[in-house]
Amino acid sequence: MTSRSEPNGRAATHTSPRAAALAIVTVEDRVNERLAAERAGRYTAPAQPMADAWTLVRLLLGGATIPGGRGPWRRAIAGGQRVITMRVAEERPIPLDDELTLEGRQLR
Repeated sequence: MTSRSEPNGRAATHTSPRAAALAIVTVEDRVNERLAAERAGRYTAPAQPMADAWTLVRLLLGGATIPGGRGPWRRAIAGGQRVITMRVAEERPIPLDDELTLEGRQLR
């Protein structure tokens, strides 16, 4: 049994209490378009295991370590600043017995 498996030997699912926490990383490049000759941009990475999210933050900061604190973290870039945030993903599974609708139409 691993830390990601249930006591019954089955793999943990995202709804089980032993499932690894997921995180969402957002990076925003705030630039002066006249100086940088490019537009500002924003990207939100999909939910991923916490260890992978920390690796992404380190990569975006350009270093092997992350400055203390919980963020947001900032780094100078050409013509502006890169701002990186990380938050815990909120998993809200939809119970199978609920009706699913889209714009008033039933999906089941």
